[in-house]
Amino acid sequence: MMGQDDWLSDRDERHPSDPELGPSHRGERHTSGGRRRPPDRHERHGSSVRPPHARSTKGHKHPRRSKRAALVLVALVVVIAALAWGGWLLLRPKGPTPVLASPPSAGHLNATLNTSLTGAINEFGFDLLRREFALNPSNSSVVLSPISVHAALAMAESGAAGDTALHIRRVLRVDALKPAVERQGYANLLVSLSDTEKGQFSIANSLWIDKDHAFKQEFVDTDKQFFGADAQSIDLQAASAADSINSWVAKNTGDRIAGIIAAPISKNASLELLNAAYFLGTWQEQFDPHQTKPTDFRPPSGPTVKVPMMSVSGSFGHTKTKQYEAIRLPYSGSNAAMLVILPGSKSSLSKELKSVDAAQFAKIRSGLQESDGTLRLPQLEARGTLKLNGALETMGMSDAFSSSRADFSAMTNMTPLWLDRVQHSTYLRVDEKGTEAAAATEISAAGTAAPNHPFTMTVDRPYIMAIVDERSGVVLFVAAVRDPRG
Repeated sequence: MMGQDDWLSDRDERHPSDPELGPSHRGERHTSGGRRRPPDRHERHGSSVRPPHARSTKGHKHPRRSKRAALVLVALVVVIAALAWGGWLLLRPKGPTPVLASPPSAGHLNATLNTSLTGAINEFGFDLLRREFALNPSNSSVVLSPISVHAALAMAESGAAGDTALHIRRVLRVDALKPAVERQGYANLLVSLSDTEKGQFSIANSLWIDKDHAFKQEFVDTDKQFFGADAQSIDLQAASAADSINSWVAKNTGDRIAGIIAAPISKNASLELLNAAYFLGTWQEQFDPHQTKPTDFRPPSGPTVKVPMMSVSGSFGHTKTKQYEAIRLPYSGSNAAMLVILPGSKSSLSKELKSVDAAQFAKIRSGLQESDGTLRLPQLEARGTLKLNGALETMGMSDAFSSSRADFSAMTNMTPLWLDRVQHSTYLRVDEKGTEAAAATEISAAGTAAPNHPFTMTVDRPYIMAIVDERSGVVLFVAAVRDPRG
């Protein structure tokens, strides 16, 4: 394509008889070759002297045009950047943007992990799962993060005293541990999880303290030192308070948990204690999406339904007994793995939940043996919110929820102070690529030998699944699935 300067130069070389030039070129003077060219600027103004710096435009780019184009480009970039910045200002969450929690300063990366603590977390988690499963018979799936709920309650317990502290510690199964040992164990565990999962698992804690209430610095420092909790002073009665807390939760759960707190926050609220956990892992052995097909699944009641059933073949840790069949699915580049427990054909999910505790779970894991086989597992996507007050009261910590009996004198001198709500929101997705799981806990204060032949395990009835950190043995997420359709 001809440039503008070339087009002008070419026009000057045309013969005056060229019809495209027309009568507007009358009076042009001849060049030495007999051709005409348009009179230059000085000639048009009566001057016969050619300007000393005049240059032919043929074959050269005009410097003024180049500078003008560069300036236009710079201006365009500035405008785009300004529009992007303005859009972000309009769309960003309202209120102060919280700082992500830092690892516990008291934690040591290479420390020996406290197996009593990890066992306590798992025992608590399975007990809570059993109770919530019974309390929510209409839920297609009950999903929990044992470490999320346990850590949040442990942070609250650091501000409790007397019988209230004793009862919470019993429910958390840490009453045999000295508080200092338990907290140091937590600091080491949280640091270990953040490192060994290589960014696939994250956990964060925070304290949101009402600006008009005074909380003891020792309580705040303990939760910061051993749980990595960020503490913020905030007007909990302000219209933006719920937005700020929800923004923090969303940021720490991959935007999977939103709106855990409804506005306006209760006028009696003096403290919001939050834990957020997030996991994202890809399978070591990938499921082939082309092998996913509608397959029959038998819910605990009602007719058989069709669900998208994935399929993968390979070598897996596997075991099968009369009571259950179990398989281990490791995640790539991680210490984490999923354990799927399918009750036997003559058992049920309810019966299996009654028998699975921390010891039984450890036994199932230790009984897995590498075997070649095929797993057929339903796709799953589940989300839900559970209010844990009732289950925790039946587990033995009713004092903490009583305005007349609760003792949180190690947290504040303000009385009365009690736990108004313990709420747990979760998200779990299992597909051909891997697993995404998120959880947020809010506390508001106002053997089995494997078969020697290849196996085929089809999860076509209610089952249990757990995501476990293989190094520590702690259960990160656990679910009882009645119906994978959600």
